[in-house]
Amino acid sequence: MTTQGSIRQDKTGRWYFVVDTPSPDERRRQLRRRGFKTKKKAQAALTTVLGDVQRGTFVMPVRTTVRGYLEHWLATLPGQGRRFSTVDSYGKLLARHVYPTLGAIELQQLRALDLDGLYGLFGGAGHERPNPLEAHPSGSPTPSSARRSPTPNARDSCNATSPGSFPPRPLRPRGHPR
Repeated sequence: MTTQGSIRQDKTGRWYFVVDTPSPDERRRQLRRRGFKTKKKAQAALTTVLGDVQRGTFVMPVRTTVRGYLEHWLATLPGQGRRFSTVDSYGKLLARHVYPTLGAIELQQLRALDLDGLYGLFGGAGHERPNPLEAHPSGSPTPSSARRSPTPNARDSCNATSPGSFPPRPLRPRGHPR
């Protein structure tokens, strides 16, 4: 596909450009950008878009917000085999933590600094993961599955400061009960 664009001046004296962009369905798609004060600024913006198209990095702008994207993603999870309780839990966590801070941001405008701000709400840089052997901050007891620890022999024989330094679990023969 030959990509071309044109620059024109509107009735108010502002400059705009129109450029053909690729589309997945092979139909003609045009991107229009208006409001440039000078022809030179319009040309620079057009050159940037054409360069992105040539490199294959151009993405057609969309108005999808982070919230809209995540809600669509959540809706697809049951079809991928996720349990209802898992999807429900994800939805509650997103509603509590992500939607209030990032939900209204357009997905294509989302930047690393936005995510860093969200992470900062959870303790900032250097925040350590909670110890599953300690009680939960809410006061509820730690689930029994989190209280399991490796056998004393395995713990003594490994470097406990290195994550993943415990030896792998021995394999059970097929049909052997847990």
